[in-house]
Amino acid sequence: MNEYKCLIRGAYGASNFGDDALLDVIYTKLLSKYSEQDIAIWGSNNVYLSSWYPQSKIIIKKDLYKTQCDTLIYGGGTQFYDFGKGRSSKQLVGLLTNPAYTFNKLVNKLLGKGKKPVEFNRELYLAVGMGPFLPDSVIKKNVLQKMKRSDFVSLRDDKSMAFAEQANVTALKTVDICLSKTLQEGKKDNGRIAVVLRDWEHTESEYTIEHLYDKLKHLDLANVDFITFGKDQKLKQFIKERNLNLYEWDPYKMTIDDFLNVFGRYELIYSSRYHGVIYSVLLGIPVIALPIEPKLVQASLELPGVTLYEPEHDFLYYKDYAQANYDKIVNSLLETKRLKHKESNQTIDKMLANL
Repeated sequence: MNEYKCLIRGAYGASNFGDDALLDVIYTKLLSKYSEQDIAIWGSNNVYLSSWYPQSKIIIKKDLYKTQCDTLIYGGGTQFYDFGKGRSSKQLVGLLTNPAYTFNKLVNKLLGKGKKPVEFNRELYLAVGMGPFLPDSVIKKNVLQKMKRSDFVSLRDDKSMAFAEQANVTALKTVDICLSKTLQEGKKDNGRIAVVLRDWEHTESEYTIEHLYDKLKHLDLANVDFITFGKDQKLKQFIKERNLNLYEWDPYKMTIDDFLNVFGRYELIYSSRYHGVIYSVLLGIPVIALPIEPKLVQASLELPGVTLYEPEHDFLYYKDYAQANYDKIVNSLLETKRLKHKESNQTIDKMLANL
């Protein structure tokens, strides 16, 4: 049995900038309490996590039923949701190639007993997001039951808090932990526009590149960079076929700060990635949230200065709006940054006090 003082759980190491940025923040904060050797990271089997955190253990499926920790921390992000979809082919391959994990999981599911994936003394929830969920979702029911037993639950937005309140879970309302990061506003010296999009397989959506392209063409696309935060193969193929400008997160070749140094130079950002919105706030860049999922709507409601895209307008409309109100928007974003930076750090400090 491998034992650690702390295990951080999230969708880390899957080449997704938002999740990797969350890990970067929480890992750094935890070093005030633990040594690197005391911390393990529950993530994907990607080489770059091991190179980023060489003194800490990366826990993957084959390790789960032989891992023990004092404290399991759900470290930010939307970790609990239910679109009602079955397992993907990639997930099924993962089960087949990890027979010990699969056997123990089946015993737990069918018989309600057996080993837990990770043995722990307590679990904490740091600024996690919840939803969407199907009606009568078993996933929602199970996580809310676990939260009731936790010493510390903090949730990222009002929608997540509503789920907790319905189940009488005591939770602290907070903000995304990436807002605790100290960043200088970007130089904005390239005069360009960034459009952050993504592939989307969960539901029908009008906010994928295929549906948005006609409205995007009203911009001068020579002055636009399409930015990807994840693998997003369909999106990248679409962009390359049309010889559009592409800048992508590559954790094997760059650091979080390398990526942000480029991201911070844009004059205006449109984003269907939640953390595209969060880092626009931190960098003081006017941002239009494209509501491909509910958390983008929540960001526009709870982060003053963020504009919600409405489909009756095209992208040029929002560019003109941002240019006409630029200083006002930036000042609003920087005030939001100041307040949310303080709030996020207070939440993290409260969690650290529980360790």
